[in-house]
Amino acid sequence: MGLFGLRRRRPEVGDGSWIYEISGEYAGDDGWTPNETIRRGWKVDHRGRKTGETFDNPRYGTPRDDFERLAAPNCPLHMFDDPPATVRTWTEAALRRIVPGVTVEWLKVLADPVVLAGEGPASYAPPDFGTAPPSRIGAAVPVGIGIRRQDGAAVLLWGVLLWAAVTTPDPTEVYVTITPHLEADQAEARLRAHLSEPEGRV
Repeated sequence: MGLFGLRRRRPEVGDGSWIYEISGEYAGDDGWTPNETIRRGWKVDHRGRKTGETFDNPRYGTPRDDFERLAAPNCPLHMFDDPPATVRTWTEAALRRIVPGVTVEWLKVLADPVVLAGEGPASYAPPDFGTAPPSRIGAAVPVGIGIRRQDGAAVLLWGVLLWAAVTTPDPTEVYVTITPHLEADQAEARLRAHLSEPEGRV
């Protein structure tokens, strides 16, 4: 059973799923939580009763970076020399605008990145790198981030990291931002909006 990215299920759900004990300073209350914060789990039947099947998470502990999805042969971020370093740079730039002075302790790519390019909304599509670059290109990367504030507090943030490069017409302007609590299946739609009206100029 793959544990990465599982959500906590409460006993009252009762749909034959799992209940997870989640702990640690980066444990999420709602939505996504790092795999390493899941200590153990209990399977429940359709009435919400424990079935007796349990597991202890061997990966429980301090969350770590996870860039596995960026290593896939079909990852569109291979247009950059070092996709993990690129995503971390975008993340740090976006966070500086939201909460200055924080440190990124770990970063996880939660789903496959989306890359679109074009001259306008009607033409946005996966880019053809064999042709002249269009005036707009952008990427959406679903991420989970562990942040350490200056006062030492740990903050868990997850959502979609958005990057866009817009050439109008000569200089290229770069924009990067994070949309918190946005699910991966909404990444493409949000990227299309970001390409049309980018925010977070750096």
